[in-house]
Amino acid sequence: MKPIYIKAERFFPISEYEEFSRITGRNEIVTFDVCLCPIIVDEGIHYEVYEDEAPDYTLLLKAALKPDEQIIAYFVNPTEDYHFHVLDDGFEFCGYDLSEEMTGISAITNCGGGFDTAISYDQLNKFGLLNDFFQAYEVRDKLENQFPEDDHAFCEVYELWRML
Repeated sequence: MKPIYIKAERFFPISEYEEFSRITGRNEIVTFDVCLCPIIVDEGIHYEVYEDEAPDYTLLLKAALKPDEQIIAYFVNPTEDYHFHVLDDGFEFCGYDLSEEMTGISAITNCGGGFDTAISYDQLNKFGLLNDFFQAYEVRDKLENQFPEDDHAFCEVYELWRML
């Protein structure tokens, strides 16, 4: 399993976001949610590349980042045998996000805190994500079972790493 890399905007929450999301006291949110951390397109280049797609991969990792930009490396639905990947120097493990594949909306960071019977928002890590691989799948299953009428409850698990 190889990561996919994207260049994305960083998200620094304000009080209105904290009230909406129920995620408080975080200096920054790292998420797969494309509404909160939109993918950046530079000069017509859409940066969503796979490690074996050189030279795009090399260009992406060597690109100078502005202070409000980051490179996110992610794995979709990592398996028990192959999770918590170790990436190149410069990448920091951020946690696990739960997002819809079609819309990219995160059930954790962008659904108004409405899944509080499945997600313990006060136990999210410093990036507003789940720290534990097994917990991510447990929460994903709870969302599907407790909120079968809500499209945002049917998620993929994303293991997120980032480089600044």
